[in-house]
Amino acid sequence: MKGLNPLIFIMFFITLQKVAGIVEKPTEGNNNTNESEIAVQNNIIFHYDFSDLSSYNRQTTTENNKTINDLSGNNNYGTVRNISKVYFDSEQNAMFFNGKNDEDATGISINNLNYVSGPSDQLESFTIQARIKAKSESTNHPSDERIILSFDRSAVFRLAIGSDAENGAQGKIVFGFTNEDGSQTSYNPNQSIDLRDDQWHDIAVQFKSNTENGIKFFIDGDLIYSDPNSYKPIGGHNENETPRYGNIGNGSEMESATGTTNPDNMFFGWIQSVKFSSILEIDTDNDGIVNSNDICPNTLQNENADAQGCGESQIDTDRDGVPDINDDCPNTSQSENADNKGCGESQIDSDSDGTPDVIDNCPDTPNPNQEDHDNDGIGDVCDPDPKIVFSTSIISEDAEIGTLAGSVEVTSPNGSEITSIDFEGYGFLALENIYEIRLIDSLDFEEKEIYPFTITAKTELGETVVEGGLEVQDIPNKSFTANYSVAIFDTPDISNSDAARSDERYHNPFNRGVGKWKIRKKVSGGADAHLFAIKSEPPTTRKSDEESEGYLAFINPPDFNNPQDHNQDNIYEVEVTFINLEDGAIEVPVPVTQFQLQVPEGATSALELQSRLALPDDDSDGDGVPDIVDNSPVVFNPDQADEDGDGVGDVSDDSDHDGVWNPQDECPNTPLGVKVDAFGCEIFYLPSDNFNVYKTERCVDNHSIGIEFENISHSYTINVSGAIEHSEVFNEGLWIITNLSSGQYNICLGVEGINSSEFERCFEIQLNDPTPLSVYSNDTDLTASADDNLDSVKFEMAGGSVYNIEHNGITTQTSRSSHSLALRKGLNTVRITADQECQGVFEKQYFNSESIAYTPNPFEDELLIYVGGQDQNILVEIFSTAGKLISSDYYKLNESNRNISVNTSNYKMGSYLFKVNSDTVKKSFMAIKK
Repeated sequence: MKGLNPLIFIMFFITLQKVAGIVEKPTEGNNNTNESEIAVQNNIIFHYDFSDLSSYNRQTTTENNKTINDLSGNNNYGTVRNISKVYFDSEQNAMFFNGKNDEDATGISINNLNYVSGPSDQLESFTIQARIKAKSESTNHPSDERIILSFDRSAVFRLAIGSDAENGAQGKIVFGFTNEDGSQTSYNPNQSIDLRDDQWHDIAVQFKSNTENGIKFFIDGDLIYSDPNSYKPIGGHNENETPRYGNIGNGSEMESATGTTNPDNMFFGWIQSVKFSSILEIDTDNDGIVNSNDICPNTLQNENADAQGCGESQIDTDRDGVPDINDDCPNTSQSENADNKGCGESQIDSDSDGTPDVIDNCPDTPNPNQEDHDNDGIGDVCDPDPKIVFSTSIISEDAEIGTLAGSVEVTSPNGSEITSIDFEGYGFLALENIYEIRLIDSLDFEEKEIYPFTITAKTELGETVVEGGLEVQDIPNKSFTANYSVAIFDTPDISNSDAARSDERYHNPFNRGVGKWKIRKKVSGGADAHLFAIKSEPPTTRKSDEESEGYLAFINPPDFNNPQDHNQDNIYEVEVTFINLEDGAIEVPVPVTQFQLQVPEGATSALELQSRLALPDDDSDGDGVPDIVDNSPVVFNPDQADEDGDGVGDVSDDSDHDGVWNPQDECPNTPLGVKVDAFGCEIFYLPSDNFNVYKTERCVDNHSIGIEFENISHSYTINVSGAIEHSEVFNEGLWIITNLSSGQYNICLGVEGINSSEFERCFEIQLNDPTPLSVYSNDTDLTASADDNLDSVKFEMAGGSVYNIEHNGITTQTSRSSHSLALRKGLNTVRITADQECQGVFEKQYFNSESIAYTPNPFEDELLIYVGGQDQNILVEIFSTAGKLISSDYYKLNESNRNISVNTSNYKMGSYLFKVNSDTVKKSFMAIKK
């Protein structure tokens, strides 16, 4: 056939049935009744499917019923030759080829399709698929070759089971072909399955020229072999035997569609379908969608596939693994695992109450409204926890003790018995008569606007805890709101800037006798209210029996260079409300201090919030102006003079903020923050931390006193009295006087040029001599001259804060008064000192001897002495009872021999003293000569 695209593919196609994603063989006797009109299918050259009514009518094969329709639409139809050997088997739903013996002019010839040799019709790539069932009985063909498809004229290609060219290929897929390099045969010599097994198999071969691994073999959908070689195109050689036609089930030497067959190694078994395609893709399930695009690779043949290759029984819209026809939840999220009904975790609704189990607070019992009274995540219908419902009234703060404030109802939704009900009212409320909430103490709106309570109810299996609150109705209290302006000033160049706290400078000394009243202060407004708090601080410099009234304090100390007020002008604005805590009382709390304040940076407190209670007609200072409107309520000020208009009368105003009111202030323009006298005039001042006085106590007559000066711009006078008398002027940073004896010393410091009545600081210092070192040990009688064993010594020490214990040249330091020392064998030298050696020194030597043993006692001519340890040179001295040295000898020992033999044959009868000495041995003993 001329003009055919040279990229030709030959495919034998096997129709597959798919069930639950598993490739299975179609049932024998498949009754496919698809008779739809055949349309041209791209890339398919011819396609025969004998089980498809569109390809063959599945009636008995006769001379009048032997045409096979081409499902590709290309009209490359087939013709059955020799109907006695090739015919339709309705039980197998396939064509039977009786190729037990060589049969000439048999098979199914392919019409209208032929090739010529040479480059014009060479085959570069294709796919062949077939569905076959080979009988297990052997044939009489050479090497039992069973041809499936061949275009053998001019030796183009042949697909078979076995090969007459290969002795070891029986039962294997073999693909033989010819190209310009000659004849080629490809198969898998290690193929494990013998296709001659009376079973249906899907086989396929793919060919791609000029490519390594270009020939691939498939059995039942599995790639069983890739030929590693690269082959040139098939049929590219020139031959005179053209054109060439093909044949199914037998060899072909046909130059016409019904020409000569050869070789006649006819197939022995059944062939159900053959497909020859011009693409390198396999459509395993024959649904028209190649495998790479087929998301349903096992589509049943009686179903129409969609564009993704899925039949009606396979379409899975939500891709949860359950086909739509069986999917109760067709919209399962791909992020969830579906159950066998196609429902993901977020869709399963076990109790069918409309709420998925994953968010159902009672997944096994219907609870459509998801009631959960205790908000514990368990629905009421299955919750063993009891249900608590309470109600409360709004109670006036003057209500009597015992007043009914509310009620409680406890039930068990699932019917469990209520075992206990506990009520915690925190000392103000109690549960009486089981379900009544009553007052057991007085309420105060100013203390708490809502009084909390907790109810705990239990069943045998559950517990519920709820919290509530009793709202208190306020009985109005008289109050006064004052507006304060707090200005911050810098202090870097003022040496006495900490002379007095701001809260002390604004203290009103005339506001006495107000402690019996309870007045609460609270920050109630102002542009900078969030920067302030009311704090309680006891006075530290003012001596008074009056109770502190609370302080207006900064939450964070102000920084002049980094103002935090609302407009960053270093003037903080805040409102403070003074409240009379006696409910219903008509007295108004009236502030008695200034409202415009100057505070140094870094200060924590700005003002002590002094106030007093006043009736509408009270006039504490008798000036004819009621206190509640008096600009100076405790100081006589009948004309209400207020020169600076700050709301504070001139008689109690302090314009320069130095702590002295204007009428008594002889220096009205004192710089901010400086120290002043009783007349408001600046006096010299140095902060307390300008001087650091310290002492150093050493040995007798060797003590010293030192003074560190922070500000060295002044010359200081130093006057020492007491144990010695000494005076001098000093202008450096550190002053020290040494060689002092014990005793009391008084040191007064002043500034040259400043009268001592204006500034002087005095200090009293007591110097003490150190306590002598005393050491007690538990070894009083065990010294270096003793011969008893001593493994450790315990020392009890006194007189020092630190003790230095030197043992054989190694020093240990301890602050403990008790110390145990492990002694080594031999001589141990111990030296103990305290903080200073002038406290005394303890020195002592201890000998910790190795052990010895001797035998016999009494002895005769020989005494054996065993010496422990490792010393090699041992001195043995023998004395009479009168102290006379009788013998003195050295003995040489080693590690293996520690025994000394003393010859006593010349000794007279009586007692003898033996002394044994070496580096680590010091022992003596008495023994008797018989």
